[in-house]
Amino acid sequence: MPELICLRRRQVLAGALSGGLIAAVGPFARSRAADDSADSALPPAPALAPRPNIVLLTLDALSAEHMSLYGAARPTTPQLDAFARAATTFDHAYADGNYTTPGIASILTGTRPWTNRALQLQAWPDARSRATSLPALLHGAGYRTGYVSTNSAAGAAKNGFGADFEFAVRDRIRDPDLCTDALSADLRYACPVASMPLLAALADLLLPRPVRDNWHYDPRLAIEPALAWLQHVDRSRPIFLWVHLFPPHSPYAAPAPWLGHFDSSPQARTIASTEPHWAYTMRSVPPALAHTLEARYDESVLYADHYAGEFLQRALQLLGPDTALVVTADHGESFRHGYGAHTGPGLFDEIIHVPLIIKLPNQTQAIRCPTVVEQVDITPTLAQLAGVRATPPLWEGRSLLGVWGYGGVDALPPKPVFSMNFEQNRRYGRLTTGSVAVVDGRWKLVHYLGHPHYPQMPPLHDALYDLAADPAENRNLAAAQPAEVAQLRGLIAEELAHHGGAE
Repeated sequence: MPELICLRRRQVLAGALSGGLIAAVGPFARSRAADDSADSALPPAPALAPRPNIVLLTLDALSAEHMSLYGAARPTTPQLDAFARAATTFDHAYADGNYTTPGIASILTGTRPWTNRALQLQAWPDARSRATSLPALLHGAGYRTGYVSTNSAAGAAKNGFGADFEFAVRDRIRDPDLCTDALSADLRYACPVASMPLLAALADLLLPRPVRDNWHYDPRLAIEPALAWLQHVDRSRPIFLWVHLFPPHSPYAAPAPWLGHFDSSPQARTIASTEPHWAYTMRSVPPALAHTLEARYDESVLYADHYAGEFLQRALQLLGPDTALVVTADHGESFRHGYGAHTGPGLFDEIIHVPLIIKLPNQTQAIRCPTVVEQVDITPTLAQLAGVRATPPLWEGRSLLGVWGYGGVDALPPKPVFSMNFEQNRRYGRLTTGSVAVVDGRWKLVHYLGHPHYPQMPPLHDALYDLAADPAENRNLAAAQPAEVAQLRGLIAEELAHHGGAE
């Protein structure tokens, strides 16, 4: 079947601009229905500065399916909804991994986990991937580079990018269970993580409520120093700033006034009681509690959205209109299928469907792009935007600037995208244990390799989903569609033959 195409100049429904949106050809549409007569009705591509400022904002564990921008029932992202009215929203963006380490590695290196080998939480991208990463290229191209985070697992120092940032290479966090500033500067891997529920329970007993309910993941820990740097940095060279916010990552208990906004019940209101039930242990959670935990997560999304919108608005004011702003996430979060949180073999869309919003310099019109894209596309896009001509052979992504008609390209050619988990595999060995998902148009196949072991894990079988007809992934069509399974299994096998061997 033909693939979904996202066009800037050749849109089918030019009249859809009345709401400020360029209409999609249709969810998972696969035919290129060109209409050149619509060109005059579309907004011109925004004028780009030769080397614009770039701000990358990543939010931890933010699932696109829990954002009102992407159709969630609860109004969880009013600030990002407003931001997207002058930006491009990619409706089907996928994380290349299902937890922080592979997600951040894919975003910053343009390579998937099977290439960069950031396969475990304690790992970091290999030297080849780091050498041609976005921070390395922009720093080498003369950009002033800054970074701040409230999650050490996503830290520049921990992931091997510290030398590429001139500012804030240390991770800002108030959680003794994770790396401190001093430790994360000295170690190239995540500090040993103790039992978070135990520490959280102690915090509930020992700390006053205003402190314990907003202890380790306050977005202002990253936003305030980042904005202070923007305010005083020498602007003789272009700026690249990366900010990573911990919310809405668990624990889900947001501070007031967000706590209780979507669920007024007294249950699950502390750090200890809003830790998720990871992976298949979610199957034993009573439905009422599961619904409350999901509401607490949505409240944390609303909490993160408030500060994300505030940061984006202020950053644009400080840097001016010749600035590109990018919002995305390292992964999402699961509350369905008896599967909780993220990581493990689960590759449900709730976990790997992530937001991707790109506001080009001087962009004023909203665009909705239905093309299926992935995290590894971000580095090539921002590198091209910065005028970096390098196209390293390791890169597995492609620039998305064709959406706006730059580079002599009016469209994004269709291509399959991949997501994976190999955390129970040896880092530098043959990939024999884990899971891989491939999304090709409307079809998604999840393929399991080897013998993963997780608590309460049921027997795992390959699953095929028609995302257009069944976006919640409730019907496994593998038995009914053997030809589609064979085709998608072939795509996975081809990639594993190239990337799945020993280093």
